[in-house]
Amino acid sequence: DAGDERLTDTIAQVEEVLAEIGADRTPRIQVYNKLDLLENAFPRLERNERGQVSKVWLSALSGQGLELLDQAIDERLSGEMQRHTLHLSATEAGLRARLFEFAKILKDETSEEGGWDLEIEIPAKDARFLLDYGLGPMVEEEVKRHADEP
Repeated sequence: DAGDERLTDTIAQVEEVLAEIGADRTPRIQVYNKLDLLENAFPRLERNERGQVSKVWLSALSGQGLELLDQAIDERLSGEMQRHTLHLSATEAGLRARLFEFAKILKDETSEEGGWDLEIEIPAKDARFLLDYGLGPMVEEEVKRHADEP
């Protein structure tokens, strides 16, 4: 309950229990519900220093922010996310369409040459997809670097 006066104490108690059962190092997302009861509150994600979602603020009653919870869970289950800037020619419209199917499109602008300048975010495990489309020089080193990580 995001509006609970004892929120800090409740979190501390949960952290203590997690430590007792050996789950304190397990990745988790804190969900703050009942946002609809707070003034000037809005649904949002908060990220930690590594860019991973650490908190989601939502209202289950109104449904506000539920899509953010879905996004947070998807990101966490998909593994590390990578950002890539791509410059696609007009003949690569098929690739652009495929990217919209599984990548998060952060920027999509028409280039002066008639193609597109995209900034995307995809799970590291899916970055190999870009190599299949001949975008190797753009992402190959980054993909290899992430493939070698545990």
